[in-house]
Amino acid sequence: MHYKRWTATGDPLVTRTPTRGLSLEEAFRFYMPGDPPPAGVVWPWTGSVCAFGYGRFEKLGVRLMAHRVSYEIFRGPIPDGMFVRHTLDIPNDVNPNNLILGTQAENMRDKVERGRQPRGSAAGAAKLDEAAVHEIRRLCAEGKTSYYQLGKAFGVSASTIRAAAIGKTWAHI
Repeated sequence: MHYKRWTATGDPLVTRTPTRGLSLEEAFRFYMPGDPPPAGVVWPWTGSVCAFGYGRFEKLGVRLMAHRVSYEIFRGPIPDGMFVRHTLDIPNDVNPNNLILGTQAENMRDKVERGRQPRGSAAGAAKLDEAAVHEIRRLCAEGKTSYYQLGKAFGVSASTIRAAAIGKTWAHI
């Protein structure tokens, strides 16, 4: 039984579930009673969270992100295509005073500027590491090996080798 709670909510101990008859604001306030604190103060979500740490809950079978609902309740509607960004970089913070609207590009820029974008071998999809990139650049500088041959040797495509060699990727090293 606890396993089912954990898979459904992210918390094996959760027992509070808003009833179906509540409005969206009532359902939100079920988890977050009272008024939000001033800007700069974290108002942590007390319900379940997703794997990335963002608060979430379900309303009539629809999974909702708590920070987006908080923004809508306290600040107004979210225009189509807009993201709700966290100014404090705390995923479970639902304080509307710490939330701002922005585009996907602004949200991604925030991630990079604030150091939350994994780089190099820390990135999940990386097939090379820093040592391999240094070796690739050294071999390319010698000019005796083609991108294709290096790709075969390192187990990646020639275009991946070229991008690393010219600094299009792995620019941070």
